[in-house]
Amino acid sequence: MPSDDAFEQRLHARIHAPHWWLAFSGGLDSMVLLHRLVTFCREHTSPRLTALHVHHGLQADADQWAAFCQQVCANLGVECRVLSVTVQAGSGQSIEMAAREARYAALEACLNHGEVLWMAHHQDDQAETMLMRLLRGAGPAGLAGMPVERPLGEARVVRPLLDTPRQVLEVYARAHALEWVDDPSNDSLQMDRNFLRHEILPRLAERWPAYRQGMTRSAHWLREQASVEHEALHALLTPRMGQDRYGCFLVLDGLERWSGALRQALLRQWLQVLHWPMPSAARLASLDQDVLLSRPDAHGTWAMNDGVLSRFQQRLYRHPAILPPAEGVWAEPAHAFVMNADMRLHASAGTGAGCLCADFPLQVRYRQGGERCRPAGRGHSQTLKHLMQEYAVPPWLRDAVPLLYAGDTLVAVGDYWVCAEYEAAENQTGWKIHWEIAVAN
Repeated sequence: MPSDDAFEQRLHARIHAPHWWLAFSGGLDSMVLLHRLVTFCREHTSPRLTALHVHHGLQADADQWAAFCQQVCANLGVECRVLSVTVQAGSGQSIEMAAREARYAALEACLNHGEVLWMAHHQDDQAETMLMRLLRGAGPAGLAGMPVERPLGEARVVRPLLDTPRQVLEVYARAHALEWVDDPSNDSLQMDRNFLRHEILPRLAERWPAYRQGMTRSAHWLREQASVEHEALHALLTPRMGQDRYGCFLVLDGLERWSGALRQALLRQWLQVLHWPMPSAARLASLDQDVLLSRPDAHGTWAMNDGVLSRFQQRLYRHPAILPPAEGVWAEPAHAFVMNADMRLHASAGTGAGCLCADFPLQVRYRQGGERCRPAGRGHSQTLKHLMQEYAVPPWLRDAVPLLYAGDTLVAVGDYWVCAEYEAAENQTGWKIHWEIAVAN
């Protein structure tokens, strides 16, 4: 175990949390952590502690394990909640990964703002994680392994045993006559992590007995380096990112002078800020070459992670895929016209601006090609294609811009302009058009 002073310092740092939770499998690691937490809570004024046991239903003894965990907690005076989950592996996903995702989702659902979830990962777990990620080709952030703490929803996950070898936990458990359950799946060499645990790491320990400590130091330096990189990239990213009515955007001007590695790092940072799943290295390199390095007047759209990236006017926009908008009659200006799930029209009354009240009801249509209009204040008509370019309407939205017709006569184009013949005069009441576009995925 960590020294009592070091362990208690970690607990004292979270002693003002509204609630403490423990991810409790009933195995050796979580049993030791439960015992240490209960001992601390008896000696200090601390938050209420609740154990959470996730019942995956993947083993024949799963019901007995859940009952065992509840009995252990009852003997210690700790509430234990059993969370039953359904594990279904998706395409290309292992059952272990599916179980992990189901487990974390169930745990997160129990947590509220500011609360702490204690987890019993230890130094051997960290070494396994780092090696697994190394073999899969992870970058520096991945090779840093598991952090001591991280957010989970509005709560925090804390791993107070992360620098403690499993052997030390075994000594502690036997010294305190603790009992625990053993999952037989942990012995299956078909699983990569178990193969490392039973076949590779013991050989490493024979040759390099202190390999765990060395990997722990490496994880520390990698996390520190990742933190420095994050701060530096944040300083570069902040003045280049923003949001307007068309979506969140990244300013691309001048990026062609940066190195490819720095451009891709900036793009990764931006996608992380937007909480988008990270693309593969190949996909990121493709975006760098095909998007970031395109000529200044280039535009285009790339589907990605259930959303879209679009380049326009030296900006890269993140926005939802455009759903087909519905045509119809906008009968009452005081009531919204719903175009689709992400767009709607509404209007506000005013004097001397907007469409004349008498123009309602209006037909809502969309561009077919060849339409012309003379915006108010212009001396001659122009094609909508030309006007949309002039008004900087993004290409991905041009076929979704609502065209408002009185009969067969075009009255207004979205909220960009009203055609000259239908603009309310200074002494007339008009309706100012508002075109709302949802930009979040």
